[in-house]
Amino acid sequence: MDMIRDVLMLSPVIVVWSGWMFGLSVIAPVVLLLFPGEWRDRIVVAAACVAVIVLMPLWHAQVGYVRLVALPHIVVWTPLAIYLYRRRKHFAAPWPVRWTVAALMATIVVSLGFDYVDLLRWLLGERAPLV
Repeated sequence: MDMIRDVLMLSPVIVVWSGWMFGLSVIAPVVLLLFPGEWRDRIVVAAACVAVIVLMPLWHAQVGYVRLVALPHIVVWTPLAIYLYRRRKHFAAPWPVRWTVAALMATIVVSLGFDYVDLLRWLLGERAPLV
C-alpha cells in the first residue's frame, strides 16, 4: 500500500495538514542546524523528525491506513512535545529557530490530539480502513 496515495484520497484539509507536517518535519532540523544553539536540542529534534518520516510509511505498510496508523506519531512525538515544553526557556536562539520550534510544537500538539483520538477509536473497535 502506498501511504501518499492513501493520504491524497482524504479531504483536502487533511491533505494540506499532512503536507504541512511532512514539510515541517524536514525543515525544522535544517533550521536548527543552520543557527547556533544547543547541539542536544538539534539532535533530539532531528532524530524525532527523521524517525517519524521513516516510521510512518513503514507502519502504514504493515497495518494499512487504519486509525492505528497514528501510533508512530504518538510514540515519537509525545516525548518530543514533553522535551520541547521543558526546554522552551532554553531556546534563546535567533528568531528563525524560535519560530520553527514554536511551529513544530504547535503542529505536534494538534496532531497528537487527533492521534490519541484515533488510537482510542481503534482500541474501541474501529478497525476499518480510512480510505
